[in-house]
Amino acid sequence: MKTWMKATAVVALMGIAGFAQGKDKTAAADKPLTGKITSITPEKDKPETLDIVVTSGGKKNPHDVTVTADASMKVTINGEDKKASDLVVGEVVIVKPATGAPTSIEAKTGHKKKADPAAAPAAAPAAK
Repeated sequence: MKTWMKATAVVALMGIAGFAQGKDKTAAADKPLTGKITSITPEKDKPETLDIVVTSGGKKNPHDVTVTADASMKVTINGEDKKASDLVVGEVVIVKPATGAPTSIEAKTGHKKKADPAAAPAAAPAAK
């Protein structure tokens, strides 16, 4: 009887461990692709379609992923709706979903919009 209970406990633990491993793999597959744009090339037959190479994985495990972007893809740069042709090499991007055909690219640049000096209110004259 004791042997049977030990065997049942081992099988139950293996099942739980297997379930946890399967859950981790699914969670990793759901993560979007994050990386930096390293090249942007128009396709030969369709110049409005771009092949965007994104380097992901950091310094320890870098790998390139080519994302094909056309006019139907949702693109945002610093939170503003843009076109794929507005993307620039060096921008950090998040491509969703990570597997299958991508549907959106979110880009962030280190550049913030500069204030337009013409739109700034005129300084008040100094009091005498």
